[in-house]
Amino acid sequence: MAILESHRQLINDAILSLGIDPDVCQQKTQPNSWKLHRGQTQIIIIVQESTNHKNDKIPTVSMMAPILNIPKDFDQKQDLYEFILSANHKLITESFSISNQWIILSSTYFIDDMRRQEVAQLLDALSFHAQSLVSVLSDKFEF
Repeated sequence: MAILESHRQLINDAILSLGIDPDVCQQKTQPNSWKLHRGQTQIIIIVQESTNHKNDKIPTVSMMAPILNIPKDFDQKQDLYEFILSANHKLITESFSISNQWIILSSTYFIDDMRRQEVAQLLDALSFHAQSLVSVLSDKFEF
């Protein structure tokens, strides 16, 4: 199942509804990828085919916000990992992960039955939580 033009249009419409020009955000070399900033948080959006538990290919939208880069010599790494693991269950649609020393807040959804308003709300929620968590983590841990 290919990523449809309607999926790209849905993301563009959701971004536009938040007052952001989607043409500025859409990556020219990757037409199913967008990068934007909300406040001080970068949001990366990718529409792709994902494989479900039945091995079916299903179009999904993934939204990711790199929260912070963990220094390699960071002494409080264990405490930080425990904090984000315990915070994971408090989030409704988002979750934490770690990739290449970055703490990432992300969400992934099946896109076929979504409407513009739902995509905009998910994008808004992710960016709100990402901005809040940058502040919380910076206060709790010394970066």
